[in-house]
Amino acid sequence: MCIQSYYNHNKKNQELEFDLLSEMRKIGIKKWNEKVQKIYNTKKIKLKNLYVQTKQKNY
Repeated sequence: MCIQSYYNHNKKNQELEFDLLSEMRKIGIKKWNEKVQKIYNTKKIKLKNLYVQTKQKNY
């Protein structure tokens, strides 16, 4: 039972990830980041992990 629950949880997460990636590809990175920023500003929640990095910072 525990293994099945773990499998279902992983499958659900993979499906959600795929949906997000599909949407990013459809609308483009710039529009995606604008959309995430708009949600962040209106809902006051942390969505840092949803931003797509377009450039790496050199330290």
